[in-house]
Amino acid sequence: MSTQPHTRRPPHYLRAWRDARDISQQKLADDAAVTRGLISQLETGLTNYTQETWPSIAKCLAVSPGALIDLPPGPAARIMTRLANATDEEIAVFEKLLDAFVSKK
Repeated sequence: MSTQPHTRRPPHYLRAWRDARDISQQKLADDAAVTRGLISQLETGLTNYTQETWPSIAKCLAVSPGALIDLPPGPAARIMTRLANATDEEIAVFEKLLDAFVSKK
């Protein structure tokens, strides 16, 4: 058995999002109806998230489950989260704005 410390980064940004929202592990656990131990193990990569718990954790952090995995908190995540919750009409407007912005470069 190895005595090396566990240093592998978890395959998600749970702790970064929790820190960005200024929420304690206990508060997140209570809100998501899981244990604080599970939150700790997820953050350190000692256990993997499941289809059952991940959506509720993401909802408590006001972020999509996909963004929680793929994006650290910041401008890109804010845009992606807004797009994930946008109506078809809002997405069409965004696409037009993006096309106009990109074509000017």
